[in-house]
Amino acid sequence: MQDPTVAAAGRVLAEALGSGTWTDIRDDITQLFADIPAIDGMLHADARLITAASDRDRAVHDVAQMWGLRIAGALGRHPELTAAVAKLAGTRVTYTQHNTPGPGGTVFANQGGAQNVHRLP
Repeated sequence: MQDPTVAAAGRVLAEALGSGTWTDIRDDITQLFADIPAIDGMLHADARLITAASDRDRAVHDVAQMWGLRIAGALGRHPELTAAVAKLAGTRVTYTQHNTPGPGGTVFANQGGAQNVHRLP
């Protein structure tokens, strides 16, 4: 079972990747993975993966699991980074909501991602 702080840090990172706000916590992430030169490319790739996913929630969940494993590995190599992981786990992702009124006064709103409209009969 994964440490709850590590799991929370993975979730925060995945949510930030999915919302496009991960650049706000980039320094914290690169500190954890200073020994991995390709970390920036990995972050960009995972952000694109979440954005392109047909099931965004599933993509965020899966990416969070993967980053949890990476964070656990980083802590195994560098236990002195425990405070940095706790800081990342405590980070809150902020979303901006955009509301667009449509015909007939219907409002379409989204937070941190693509807008999906489902019409019911």
